[in-house]
Amino acid sequence: MPEIIVADHHDQVYSVWKDRDMKNLSVAHVDFHCDMRGILIDRPKGHAFYTSHRESTFVDRGNFLAHAIMEGIVSRLRWIHCDQSGRGFDFGPVVNYETDLLADWYRLKHRLSKQPEVEFDYTEQRLEQWSGPLPGDQLDLDWDALASVEHPKEKREKLVSDFLSRDFQTIPELTFLIYSPGYSDPDRTLYNDFAKELASKFKAEINELPKTKLVTDGERFSAVRGVVRSFVPQSVLDAKRNVSRWKNRMQAANDLKFYAEEA
Repeated sequence: MPEIIVADHHDQVYSVWKDRDMKNLSVAHVDFHCDMRGILIDRPKGHAFYTSHRESTFVDRGNFLAHAIMEGIVSRLRWIHCDQSGRGFDFGPVVNYETDLLADWYRLKHRLSKQPEVEFDYTEQRLEQWSGPLPGDQLDLDWDALASVEHPKEKREKLVSDFLSRDFQTIPELTFLIYSPGYSDPDRTLYNDFAKELASKFKAEINELPKTKLVTDGERFSAVRGVVRSFVPQSVLDAKRNVSRWKNRMQAANDLKFYAEEA
C-alpha cells in the first residue's frame, strides 16, 4: 500500500532515508525552494560537488538534498516548481549551476580541495508542464510549492486544485508531504485537508512523523544578527532582501532554457 509521510520540516526526509538505508533514489522534488544549498550541479557533465565545506558539516531544511545527493542517497532528481518560484524567487543562498558567475571559482576551489564529486541526473521543470511522478520515483512535496506565503490566496487555491485534479499515471510507493512553517500558508486546516485528499487519491496510508525542533545551524550567529536587525530600519532589511532576490533572478534567468536547448 502506498505511504504518505507527513512532517513539519524538510530535513526529516533525509532522516527517513538514512533510517531506512535507502540509496540511489529517483525523486520528484516539488518545492518552492531548491533545498540543495551548498553544491554546484554541472548539468552538461551530470556531476555535482560541494561548494562549501561548512554546508557539508550539518543538515538542515535548506541543504538536506545536497547531502542526500553527495552521499549517493539520491542519484536522480527533478526539481519541479511553479512559474513564480525557483532560484529566481529565493532571497538566500541557492544551488549553483555551471553557468553561474562564480562557477569557475567554485571549480577551482573544488579541484584544490581534492574532494569527490558524484554523478547526478538532474532536471528542473515547471509545475505547469509536469506530467507527474515517473515509475520508480518518490514524490517529495513541500506544501509551499502549492500554498506559499509568497503567493496570493487565489493562486494557492488554484495550484492546490490543479494538483489534486491531475491524472497521475504513476502513483509513488512513498510520498513525503512537508508543511514548512514560515514558508507555507499558516492555516493548517488547508494542509491537513490536502493530506487527506492526497491519501484518498493515492489510496495511501498516512504516517505522521513526531514533531522535531527546527535545525538552525544554517543560521549561525542568528543571535548577533537579531541584535543588529533590531537597530536597522525595516526598509533597509527589505531593500537588502530585494537586492538578494534580484541577484538570484538575474542569475536564474536562463535556467529553464538549458533544458529547452537539450530537448
